[in-house]
Amino acid sequence: MAYLLLITEIMIKKIPKKIKCFGCIFFLTSFFLTSFVSWVSAAEQDVAYLLELVNEIRLDPFTRAEALGYDRIELAQNLPWLKTSYEPYTMDNFLCFRAEVQNSLDEEISESLIPPEHDYARTGKTGAVVCFFNFIPLKSAFRIIVENMLRQELNPDSVEQPYLLSNDFNRIGVYVKPGVQALDGRMQNAYFVTFFFGSSRLKSEVQILTMVNQVRFQPVSVAAYLGVSLIELLDNNLDFLSEWYKAYPPLMDDSILAESAQSYSRQLVDLGEDSLWSAASTPLLRALDMGYDGFELTESVAVIAHPVNETSEQIAGAVFSSLIREELKAVPERGGVFSLGTSDGGIGIAFASVDDQIEIVGSVLDAGVAAVDDDEAQAAIYGVVYSDNDGNKIYSPGEGHGSASVVVFRKSDHEIVKKMVTDNAGHFSMTLVNHEMYQVEISAGEATASLEIILDQNLFLPVNLKSFLVSS
Repeated sequence: MAYLLLITEIMIKKIPKKIKCFGCIFFLTSFFLTSFVSWVSAAEQDVAYLLELVNEIRLDPFTRAEALGYDRIELAQNLPWLKTSYEPYTMDNFLCFRAEVQNSLDEEISESLIPPEHDYARTGKTGAVVCFFNFIPLKSAFRIIVENMLRQELNPDSVEQPYLLSNDFNRIGVYVKPGVQALDGRMQNAYFVTFFFGSSRLKSEVQILTMVNQVRFQPVSVAAYLGVSLIELLDNNLDFLSEWYKAYPPLMDDSILAESAQSYSRQLVDLGEDSLWSAASTPLLRALDMGYDGFELTESVAVIAHPVNETSEQIAGAVFSSLIREELKAVPERGGVFSLGTSDGGIGIAFASVDDQIEIVGSVLDAGVAAVDDDEAQAAIYGVVYSDNDGNKIYSPGEGHGSASVVVFRKSDHEIVKKMVTDNAGHFSMTLVNHEMYQVEISAGEATASLEIILDQNLFLPVNLKSFLVSS
């Protein structure tokens, strides 16, 4: 069946919180007069086909772009950030549910109704409407949508969040609804398509790693997190705590350590994870088997029970408190939180239901010593943008500003060297050249902050917008 593309300039945009119209509209007319076919059960197979199309691009974006007429060499020159491959997407049932709610009810699920095991650190959404006379197969509509999403993301001038060509996400949900759409005073058949995307990290995992870095940066803040006096901590752990006035470098989020920690956390709560690593296997061997290139690893483990209706913030606080208390019990041995010489970190959390009132949470913190980096001219920043709403002068779960803008200028020539937005937990990270002076401009809604930094090693950078100062 042949189709005539009536409008060729197509835009893909984020869906606003209340959908007034979808991000892109395709207008197609059939040369054959056939009746519109309603939604049928075969749509599940078509959605599987959509996932195949998306992952073909993820696994080999240059080849898929060449099939659309792009030149591989020009792409590499014009888009230096474009990678040769990305992790394939997996279909996520809860994201499909969120897409269905957005598509059908024209609204999002309340954050309070998102279960912690599906509360991802990064989420995104977009959508499309495919309008046509008579009928086109859903698979054909999906191919048109995906190919035009790719074209939009390959546009060097695009400022929209990429989804096909991004490491920020590895989970996808989709919902398709047939219907009609008004166009130039005429009603046309249409497919309404909504996409939701999620990251591999849970928001609670990022919140825990941020608290770990807060206490590594300011060790005496442990007292505020645990709700005890510093004197009480010193009385019980004088020898160990005498070293806490020294700041530790931050643990930079490492994807392999996070995957290793997540796998072991699933074993802890007995979810049937494959026994790839025996009980005798060390954390380092487990991580090395998964591709970690470091040479030392320290691990902390916590298993807690919690009510099923608790939020990500409550779980993050409870897990972090348990990790700290277990580490204090083991003094003078050091766990992952106060490990010496470590620079990589990964958090894994798994959930297992006990009954309809209680869940078990297993959490693992892996802190690793990275392989020697030949590029000593650069250093990394682990940052968090937050508002100190509880007045304890440190970051607490729930205080982070998601989607805050972070722009870094080089002071010597005022050139923008980094530009990003924070995740749903307020976290951001970047790498910068050492011994340069930078201006960091941060904004979240009407709140802004401006600060100057210069690096000679990895830095934890907590930015409290309430004070417009960097916490210290």
